[in-house]
Amino acid sequence: MDYALFVISRHREQLAAPDADWEESIARATATAGSAVVFAGATVVIALAALAVTGIPFLTVMGLAGAGTVLIAVLVAISLLPAVLGVFGERMRPRSAKRRSEHAGRAPGSWGLAWARGVTRTPAVVLVAGVLGLLALALPAKDLRLGLPSYAAQPESSTQHKSYDLQSEGFGPGFNATLITVVDTGKIPQDQRQGAVTRLRGTLVADKNVAAVSPPVPSRFGDVVLMAVMPKSSPDAEATTDLVHRMRDQAPKVAEEGGALYVTGQTAMAIDVADKCSSSAGCASTTSTARTRPRPSPRASPAVRGSSWPQH
Repeated sequence: MDYALFVISRHREQLAAPDADWEESIARATATAGSAVVFAGATVVIALAALAVTGIPFLTVMGLAGAGTVLIAVLVAISLLPAVLGVFGERMRPRSAKRRSEHAGRAPGSWGLAWARGVTRTPAVVLVAGVLGLLALALPAKDLRLGLPSYAAQPESSTQHKSYDLQSEGFGPGFNATLITVVDTGKIPQDQRQGAVTRLRGTLVADKNVAAVSPPVPSRFGDVVLMAVMPKSSPDAEATTDLVHRMRDQAPKVAEEGGALYVTGQTAMAIDVADKCSSSAGCASTTSTARTRPRPSPRASPAVRGSSWPQH
């Protein structure tokens, strides 16, 4: 819409001259404003398509879909729009010259000329003021933490935010950040599986930021064990991120016994998405952003860690 309005605005501005030919005006508007539209659109398309660099599937799809939409808008602005303007012809000419008469005593570009003269008169002052202004705007970024928003970011009147508050008040802030620990014990000898899982659970229980760990829940065939871990901190807290990393640090110990450790759950996946995004160039957002690690194959080495469920 902005691209089309840019071309239309230029066309009507040119038609304000009584002797302007509407066909020539369409051509000039497309050549001047249209070229600016192409440049601006190409910049946006490249920026959106660059989201594929993150390696996050849903961001890649969003970026490519957005880039395709912008590309279509640019093509419409330089092809279909001139044809539509041609259909309206003289009807696009402004009917009133009041605005022109109001500014008749002002030279074209006088405001821009005054601004340029003011900037060039004291360039050092302007430069210092600009740098200080940019630093002031960038100052909050030093405490910026990227991540997917939880229900705490929803409006306070929403049911999601209310349920988040009720669960935090009733069960602690970590209830909304419950992590799922999955242990693939298929390659651990049958008589050693329970001991391996018990030792892992003991390590998790002893962690300073763990409020509770559920009893191990084995699968039907007993080769996969699941445990829910409730942190003491909220989903967005840095302490929860550190806990996820400490839990995954146990993977080599489990691998030594022949098993494979996976940490998943919505909170863990949000942390992974944030980590992946911050490590990829060009991925950012204004409120909270996402990152994720590659999903490990269930047949990969037991030392591989990730936020996915083993498939059986």
